[in-house]
Amino acid sequence: MNLAEQIGPLLPVLRRYSRALSGSQASGDTYVRIMLETLVAEPDKWDAGAANQRVAAFKLFRQVWNAVGQEVPAAAPDASGKMAVADERLSALAPESRQALLLTAMEGFTRAEAAEILGVSEERVGELLAEADGEIKALTKANVLVIEDEPIIALDIRGLVEDLGHNVTGMATTRDEAVAAAREGKPDLVLADIQLADGSS
Repeated sequence: MNLAEQIGPLLPVLRRYSRALSGSQASGDTYVRIMLETLVAEPDKWDAGAANQRVAAFKLFRQVWNAVGQEVPAAAPDASGKMAVADERLSALAPESRQALLLTAMEGFTRAEAAEILGVSEERVGELLAEADGEIKALTKANVLVIEDEPIIALDIRGLVEDLGHNVTGMATTRDEAVAAAREGKPDLVLADIQLADGSS
């Protein structure tokens, strides 16, 4: 089997990974193209005898990524002018953490395989995944205003929100209190009792 036959079937997954890693399909394809140009110029860089050629391909891509530069451009809006939430959050992760997360969660590599690709220990991969998890949780944490005139229910809701890792910025029992709390706390999300009375009742 020649080099083209070996690397060809792996190009779709490399393009997917590179797109997620770099922030756009255009920049992702640039990295893959540089990898292919590298192989044409230096075919001995390809480990034809590797037991796992998928791992070998990603290891080579990693070498290109390091050589070209690891800085990921900010996630860009799509044709509709909107920015994909996943892209925005991935671009906020540290480069190594992002790679470890994508290799294991998206590409399905084991931690041992990811460690081989990244050239680090399996223990370090675990640390990187923990860092990525912490960063993602911080990015998805919301400030929540709870509006509920039944105290027991309000406390239950507050407990549920905080157990999910979010912040409760205020508790209100009347419409007037809710307006004041929203102006002061500027919540990302409001959980409200639709039967709430106004402040005069």
